[in-house]
Amino acid sequence: MFERNLEKELKTWKDSPIRKVLILRGARQVGKTSVVRKFAEENFDQLVEINLEQKEQRQWFDGVMSVVDFATRVELYLSKKITDGRTLLFIDEVQESSSVLGLLRFFAEMRPGLHVIVAGSLLEAKMRGKWRVPVGRVEYIYMYPLTFFEYLTATGQSQWRTYAEKLKMGEKIIGSEKLKKLFLEYMLVGGLPEVVDSIVKRQGVGAVKEIQERLQTGL
Repeated sequence: MFERNLEKELKTWKDSPIRKVLILRGARQVGKTSVVRKFAEENFDQLVEINLEQKEQRQWFDGVMSVVDFATRVELYLSKKITDGRTLLFIDEVQESSSVLGLLRFFAEMRPGLHVIVAGSLLEAKMRGKWRVPVGRVEYIYMYPLTFFEYLTATGQSQWRTYAEKLKMGEKIIGSEKLKKLFLEYMLVGGLPEVVDSIVKRQGVGAVKEIQERLQTGL
């Protein structure tokens, strides 16, 4: 899993004394699930992950009545005890359950010590519909595809990232052709993690094109 700039924002959220449920927004395939798993592994004793796109899990949690009810269902279904400060609760594809969506606003009041992140591939459409969260009840972070600097780190070009980040407007660029070539490569590959991973694994242009076409068809 690539290092993402977003991880710094997640760490700030984790340590905030006024933390709320975090809604991780962003397009499909930008790496939301992967970055949450990496963040949990590095910062928590336990990750409790629920994917409401899976029919069995959706049926189990749909119709949940309260935060207490939700925690009970988690412990019965996953045989895991949710512990404030030590557990990261991650609800993926949250748009699949209106009852879970409606419950998010109450976590800050009922379980302020619990770290909760939710994400969903169709969440943007839901948030423009009837579902609304009162101001101050949740927090938002938007995740984008890899930036050029993130791409440099992911592909083993950290020294170029360090150099490029220090450049100032009008300053003469050492190795400008090399940097230009790297940027052109980034523009052709794009910032979707799966495509970048194929570059890292040196799977060739054919693999990159195949993945790009498949992702484009599925979006």
